[in-house]
Amino acid sequence: MAQRFREAFSRMAKQVNQAAGSGGGGSGGGGGGRAAAAAARSVTALAAAGGLAYGTYHSIYTVPGGHRAVVFNRVVGMKNTIYGEGLNFNIPWFERPVIYDIRTRPVNLQTLTGSKDLQMVTIAVRVLHKPDPSKLVWIYRFLGTNYDERVLPSIMNESAKAIVARYNANELLTKREHVSREISIDLRKRAAYFNVLLEDVAITHL
Repeated sequence: MAQRFREAFSRMAKQVNQAAGSGGGGSGGGGGGRAAAAAARSVTALAAAGGLAYGTYHSIYTVPGGHRAVVFNRVVGMKNTIYGEGLNFNIPWFERPVIYDIRTRPVNLQTLTGSKDLQMVTIAVRVLHKPDPSKLVWIYRFLGTNYDERVLPSIMNESAKAIVARYNANELLTKREHVSREISIDLRKRAAYFNVLLEDVAITHL
């Protein structure tokens, strides 16, 4: 597309030069008038070609594999349609696509909280998460593209404090598997409220 635009510009420039040359060889004001008219037509055609090239380039976008797109419209706001992989179309300037990665991604979370016997305990958790593909419009409207940074650390702190406070320091070690399962269940419930899916939750340090 850029190559065709350069070729069109080159042709227009040649036409302007030719028109100017023919105008200079004529007599009186008629030659100058014809040159000016030819130059005006060339500029108009060049502007139209530039607008067409801009509109064509910005009216299409590609959604990669493992991704989905939502579209913000300047007139109506967020559109409710979720766009799948491949080539998609939008209205230049009026619409702006936002692409989400819906593949499962890992994140490591760590928090410091108190046990039942008032011992400070550090818990590190590895979470495999992804956004709910059917709720991307809601996620963008209320959380934005960095939803995981906004949601996961917060719910991790709340969940750890709620679960760890039920056990003393010794029980946290002897019932580690049970504590891990309770944290996993609680985290999934809290994440589901924000339309974030947790596929696996594992305690890596306690």
